[in-house]
Amino acid sequence: MSVSGTRRSHRASGEGGASGSPRRPRVLHVTPMYPTPEKPSRGAFVASQIKSLAPYADIDLYVLPGGGGIGPYLTHIGELRRRIRGDHDIVHAHYGNLGTLVKMIGTNGKPVVTSYCGTDLNGDRGFKERQFAKLNRRYAAKDAHAIAKSEGLAAHIRGIAPALSVIPTGVDLDRFAPAAREEARARIKIPSDKPVILFPANPDDANKNFALIERALGASRKEVLLVTFPGGKIPHERIPDYMNAADLVVLASLKEGSPNVVKEAMSCNRPVLSTDCGDVRWLLEGVSKSAVLSYDAAEWAPHFAAIASGDLPGESNGREILKQKGLGEDAVARKILSVYESLLR
Repeated sequence: MSVSGTRRSHRASGEGGASGSPRRPRVLHVTPMYPTPEKPSRGAFVASQIKSLAPYADIDLYVLPGGGGIGPYLTHIGELRRRIRGDHDIVHAHYGNLGTLVKMIGTNGKPVVTSYCGTDLNGDRGFKERQFAKLNRRYAAKDAHAIAKSEGLAAHIRGIAPALSVIPTGVDLDRFAPAAREEARARIKIPSDKPVILFPANPDDANKNFALIERALGASRKEVLLVTFPGGKIPHERIPDYMNAADLVVLASLKEGSPNVVKEAMSCNRPVLSTDCGDVRWLLEGVSKSAVLSYDAAEWAPHFAAIASGDLPGESNGREILKQKGLGEDAVARKILSVYESLLR
């Protein structure tokens, strides 16, 4: 799939196949978030979701070049307009800020699906983000269908968006599968002489709240290997090895939408400890050897002390629970396909 918007060639002929099934939707995906060689984890969940939709829809992809902020949006309005004028049935914007821009500049009557991911509705990162979130909530009224990653996000636009679905991002169950711990550690060159606690985020990101983990570890820090993802430079295809190498996966975020790292850990049957952010409480409901904890380091410390002493939790039943909740990547792709088909009737 090309970021230049080259359409995949497999398209059903006519309005339906021999069985009379509907023709494949033709969808333009636009996103400011997509992996690059410099930032291989940026927007990896968007890339995975678009790939998972390819068996069901004809896909064009336009990634806005540049980094964060409003600059790339303004610089590339002309090209964005040109892409929207292409031969598509639907425009699917990944992230609310870009979805709002698409609706502002117009889509030649094509319905817009916007996927809202977190800060675009929460507005939880500062003054600028709060202003964008207000704008996004208002412009959700112009979505043909809005997709929120969690119930908490959906609450911001329920009654505003004409049609709204809660569809968390799914997990590639083939890629994120349980594997032997020692073999996973060998592949990513992690020593096996200490228990491993994985903090699968950039410790310099204030929202990820790494300081809580450091406080909770205290004296146990010397007895465990704490692995982090500084700078977000771990390629997504290597993440399964990091998950399977871990004795425990931890998330301490202040705000999230529907954190993929929790679902990826579940898919690998790794136990998870997390703060109550995004939809984590729902995700971990029924998952063994896992828990939702407060922001008090004293509540975390006994869990870390147990691991430091060699009392390892072992495998969870997260993969089974993930499947029960319909969070495999293909199951999620079919839900999004249903949204597309509802707009073509």
